[in-house]
Amino acid sequence: EVVRYLERVATPEDIKDYESNKNRASTFLPLIRNLISKHNLEMKIVDIAFTLDTTKIMIIYASEERVDFRELLRDLAVLLKCRIDLKQIAPRDRAKIIGGVGICGLILCCSRILSEFDSINMKYIRNQNLAYDIAKLSGPCGKLICCLKFEDEYYTEFRESLPKINDIIRYNGRNVKVVGYNVLKRQVKLSSFNGESEEIIFVPASELDGSNKQ
Repeated sequence: EVVRYLERVATPEDIKDYESNKNRASTFLPLIRNLISKHNLEMKIVDIAFTLDTTKIMIIYASEERVDFRELLRDLAVLLKCRIDLKQIAPRDRAKIIGGVGICGLILCCSRILSEFDSINMKYIRNQNLAYDIAKLSGPCGKLICCLKFEDEYYTEFRESLPKINDIIRYNGRNVKVVGYNVLKRQVKLSSFNGESEEIIFVPASELDGSNKQ
């Protein structure tokens, strides 16, 4: 847990300096981005801010890899003429700071309710039987959407007492094959052959359990 101490209440002069520093930082932003392009560095500036006394500037940037910014730092020192703190964050942290709207139409969970990030991987996609469509399953950060983790427990609990996909079970006096689930409707998709034709039916999950398996 991070402990922060309040030194004093901000004065009108402090607030005036703060607003002035914000404006000053915004004028430097395009210049800093130009220097990053000049050095061909894979860095995306997220935020820049001066300390109240302008003796130091913090530059927060996002990058997938470690960045060698030694040459950039020399150019920044000439431009800014103050101490420089370059802080790297991950793409998901960048989305948390910037904010935005997810594919659900709501404000991003990372900027609204999440205080830390869990690992999101392919097992959640497989467990929820989703088609691997990177465009639909990725958030603005470019990583797999956090909702996959939120919903995974519901999918796991739903299927715990049910026959598995491709199991042959007995239902209404005939052998049928489990071919899928509709978790939201809490239904199981069954397939059976009547002569040469295949019949697909959806039955409530409450009518099935592991004891139906043949």
